[in-house]
Formats: sequence, C-alpha cells, structure tokens
Amino acid sequence: GSSTKPAAPADGGGCPVMKKKPEEQADSVCPVKYKNPNVYNVYGQKLDPSNMMPAAAQQMPSPGQKEALPTNRVVSGIAKGGTESTWVYPSEQMFYNSLKKKGKGADVKEENVQMMVAIHNNMNERTWRDL
Repeated sequence: GSSTKPAAPADGGGCPVMKKKPEEQADSVCPVKYKNPNVYNVYGQKLDPSNMMPAAAQQMPSPGQKEALPTNRVVSGIAKGGTESTWVYPSEQMFYNSLKKKGKGADVKEENVQMMVAIHNNMNERTWRDL
C-alpha cells in the first residue's frame, strides 16, 4: 500500500475533484493524492510557488564583496498576472548576488551595480509599455 495521503484543497474545503465538503466525504476517498507543496531550486532554496523565485531573497553580501550594496527594492509598474499587484525589482544586492551565482560577475564592480539595475528596470518598463 501507498503511504501517500489524499489531498485537501488549499482552502480546506474537501476533495477538489469530487467537489465534496469534508463532512460529506465520509467513506469516499478523494482520488487526488497529497503532493508536497514545497518546491526547491537547484541550489536547495525554497521557492515561492506564486512566482517560482526564492522565498527568502538573498540580501547578504557575496563572498569577497568589497562594498555594501543597498537592499531596498523598487515596485514596478508591470502587472503580476492573476493578481492586483505588480512585480518588485531586485535590490542592488540581489542583482549583484545573482550575477555572482551565475558566474557572470567576475568583472563587475560594486559601484557600477546601481546603474546596471537602473538600466535593467528601465528596459523592463519600456518593453512592457511597448507590448
């Protein structure tokens, strides 16, 4: 036998397939099996399922980093599909960390990151407007 438990919808309202509330389910078994809601990336970081980004943003300085970078983030004007909110751009520290993690930051100087982030954000906003 399998040790997998039947699923319950996120709202706790019973079986999502049979459309039965918990009190109506009694002896019937929901055909949907429980799936672990935790998703991780290749670095072992837990991801936020709403955007598949790390749940806890990496705001600590990278190893070998010489200067502290700002950790504040800017709210974009780009709508986040299916919600009333908009995307939030990465901080300078997050941007720098991302470059380093991807092996693309060997020649990046901390004092240049502010301009890189500004160009990144501006390009995204302009592209979105053109769509």
